[in-house]
Amino acid sequence: MDAVAQPSREPKDESIRSTDPNRLIETLVKNLTDRLPLSSESSEQSLVKAFLDALAGSGFEIRQSSGQPVTAVDTLGDVAARLGEGPLRLRELMSIWREVSSRQSVGPALLYVDVGQRFLKSGQPLIAHDILRGGLRHWPRDLRLRQLRALALARSGASRRARSILRQLVKEGFQDEETLGLLARTNKDLWESSDRPDEARKLLQESHDLYRQGYDRAVASQSPDGALYAGINAATTALLLGQRESALRLASDVEQICKRKLDDMSDYWALATLGECALIARRWDDAERHYSLAARLAGRNFADIASTKRNATMILQRLGQTSVDLAEWFPMPNIVVFTGHLIDRPGAPRR
Repeated sequence: MDAVAQPSREPKDESIRSTDPNRLIETLVKNLTDRLPLSSESSEQSLVKAFLDALAGSGFEIRQSSGQPVTAVDTLGDVAARLGEGPLRLRELMSIWREVSSRQSVGPALLYVDVGQRFLKSGQPLIAHDILRGGLRHWPRDLRLRQLRALALARSGASRRARSILRQLVKEGFQDEETLGLLARTNKDLWESSDRPDEARKLLQESHDLYRQGYDRAVASQSPDGALYAGINAATTALLLGQRESALRLASDVEQICKRKLDDMSDYWALATLGECALIARRWDDAERHYSLAARLAGRNFADIASTKRNATMILQRLGQTSVDLAEWFPMPNIVVFTGHLIDRPGAPRR
């Protein structure tokens, strides 16, 4: 599954509340840390500028003594409120993004993260990439923006560019299960597209090692989401490498973590992970049951469903199982493609 810190998934959405003082202060501290000059001999003017930049980009408003706003960043609050209302359709997301991008003020990094993630979940990685790249112009050192940009590139087919970004993050010391998992995902993508057996084997082994490293870190830090995401991918890549016993052990361990975490039926990735664990163990009925529940829960999040189906397809191929019809487990909408001349514009001569 893909990444992201649940099994093959993108990490959880972080709702933005521009009126939440705790969130604003947390964002301010982070932005200020990112922007402060590294030199201890930096001028007082540089320090003040860094503070003001961080303040303006964190959702606060700077006022003159007259009380008139100088930086109307808080006008993004209505956008944040709309994002926090729940699932939005693609048309609504496009409307929100046009509204944000038309303003001169700079929103907090979390705003770009939230909007970018929503476009990713809607299956629009190219739009998501542009949004995330726009956020990075203002917050070039923000980890989440950099991770999600790499994911958007990977989902757009630019796996090598994505891998370059993620390798840089690892080089900078970011070796959390999320970064490692995304890097592992790009290696798996490149393995799928490689036509050189030796190179392909090396890429798949590197992918497995990174997933396993992320899983061990998540278990040590008691992060169930991270353990599920990295662990199930480690199990699947072990199976693809022909290491069946290792795959079964990992899948069994992940299944136990998943059952402890799943206290209701509202966690898509936990259900999808149970399905993948069952598939690795050749328990077809259990796999169908969990996958079908997950697919119904996903609703219109077709990117999540496609990510889950992709791994299921690879597992079935590796096991030589051809009798399973994944279309029944993962129902997807029909696609209509119109090709040919554009429709005549209203009032234009008929062609």
